[in-house]
Amino acid sequence: MAGEMKMQAPGIQDIGVNFPFVLVLEHPVVDLPGMFELTQAFDMYEMEADSTDQQGLVKENILVDVLELTPTVTTIKVTPAETMSYAAMAKHTQAMLDSLSKRLFKGKARIVRMSWEIDKTGVASDLRGMLRKVS
Repeated sequence: MAGEMKMQAPGIQDIGVNFPFVLVLEHPVVDLPGMFELTQAFDMYEMEADSTDQQGLVKENILVDVLELTPTVTTIKVTPAETMSYAAMAKHTQAMLDSLSKRLFKGKARIVRMSWEIDKTGVASDLRGMLRKVS
């Protein structure tokens, strides 16, 4: 599930935002007990040491909630614990997905959709993200 595209508009600096996003993950079939195991794995991931920078626990950077499961699809919500750049969000999220996909599905899981939870549109991203409180 490694990122394939790296791009940044010329002259654009990273901005800090902290709004959450929802990811839809396709994976091999799991049964009902497997759904609970998968949910627990995401919940417990927050308590693991942060492999992206070795500074504390994952929950100090991102918080993860499982919203919905089917035998082949899991929907999760990722909420940044603090304001960070999109690149930092991608780094922390990719580390989580790589780790859990390897652990639970032998690397055979992939993201098929991502959607942002933006409560107020028409506001510059740097201001919108900085003003939003993590709930």
